[in-house]
Amino acid sequence: MKLLQTAPSWLWLALLAPALAACGGDESEPVQTEEPQQPSQPPVLVARHEEEITFPSSDLVLEGTLLVPEHSSDEFLPAVILGHGSGPIDRDETIEGQLGMGFGFELAVFRELAEALADSGYVVLRYDKRSCTARTGCRNAYPLMSGTGAVDDYVSDVKAGLDWLQARAEVDPERMFYVGHSQGAQFAPELLASRVDLRAAVMLAGPHGSVDALIEEQARFLRELALSLGAPSDGPELRALDQGVLALQELRAGTFSGSTIMGEPALAWQSWMELGDRARELLPELDRPLLALSGDYDWNVPPRETEAWRAAFAAVADNPGHEALVLPCVSHALNCIEQTDVRLLSEADFGRNIDPAVPAEIVRFLELHGAAR
Repeated sequence: MKLLQTAPSWLWLALLAPALAACGGDESEPVQTEEPQQPSQPPVLVARHEEEITFPSSDLVLEGTLLVPEHSSDEFLPAVILGHGSGPIDRDETIEGQLGMGFGFELAVFRELAEALADSGYVVLRYDKRSCTARTGCRNAYPLMSGTGAVDDYVSDVKAGLDWLQARAEVDPERMFYVGHSQGAQFAPELLASRVDLRAAVMLAGPHGSVDALIEEQARFLRELALSLGAPSDGPELRALDQGVLALQELRAGTFSGSTIMGEPALAWQSWMELGDRARELLPELDRPLLALSGDYDWNVPPRETEAWRAAFAAVADNPGHEALVLPCVSHALNCIEQTDVRLLSEADFGRNIDPAVPAEIVRFLELHGAAR
């Protein structure tokens, strides 16, 4: 009875009309009807396009590019935000080589990755990292210094980008994903743990160990590489790296008394070490999947780091779909290097674009975990 009392007036008339007719009521009395609905506008095709955008994050307005694929105006699209590697990286993540190896050309890793993801129907947000200022070669309005100097600032920036992306009219807020590279890959477990709106995340060349252990491994690798090429193994660069390894060991032990390590504030290194520790600790709690993807020609983050993620995934009691994959010939910059003997490398051996297997595997994984409708 309560439901009938709340029914609109036209519904009462519709219910009473048959009863009035059965009782000999005046059938000539008009019955009220609903106003005819106006036809909705038909959907239109929205062309693929890029937008120069800004979004706020704590003390800074970040600048970036949004790539929107061709779609129907009534369609909601999956979306990806890209997270940078270490250093002052621009929105395109322009890279000229990897540890101990120059390519002789620039590779716009994030621009190419964004274009490949847009080809598969994803909206993609990439932006200049807050450390990428005019002093470090970026063309934006960033102040020379911002934030606390801790790696946590970069994680907060990704979260602010997700908030902004979620509000876009063409984005499906239930199909949002994170793809991080190198340092940015280590943000993935924390983002999945703190953001219920993320369906899955991808770690591209993501270290499993903390950065202090990785720097020590890089120093060992460079010394062995120098010896194999007949180059000095005690040059100034290697000596500086050795000093950095010792300083990071002291920082880990709580005995470091300086303010900077290898030109960066000790706070930045401390927070990065803590981030790596948390990434491993959070893994058993995650209820949405991670893909650890790297290449076997990566000299910055060797493939054994991805294999360590594979072992960690296998140890998770309720694996929500974590995967680990090492691609052949792929470098830290995500291009393919054909020649395995470094003494025989020539310009022709370096891929000028990211290897197509990288975005293909990302799309496969995302579609497996909620990107596809």
